[in-house]
Amino acid sequence: MKYRSKNEILVELLEAASAGPIAKTRFMQDGHLSFQQLNIYFPYLMSNELIVESESGRYSLSPKGLVLLKALKSAQDLMPELHA
Repeated sequence: MKYRSKNEILVELLEAASAGPIAKTRFMQDGHLSFQQLNIYFPYLMSNELIVESESGRYSLSPKGLVLLKALKSAQDLMPELHA
């Protein structure tokens, strides 16, 4: 697997959360992360209110997370050579 930037990983995690309420394991699978890596990114997503936890203990994208996801995807579209 090629090296991915933190922004690319964040996009993958936010896209996973946008699919609806998901468990932490789905974040690992969709983001192609190990448990150790997830433990770095997940607190960041929660503390910055980019994802929210439901009563069932699953996570989904917050409105703030949606804004960031759109911005990061726009940046990727403007600079396609950075994630080719």
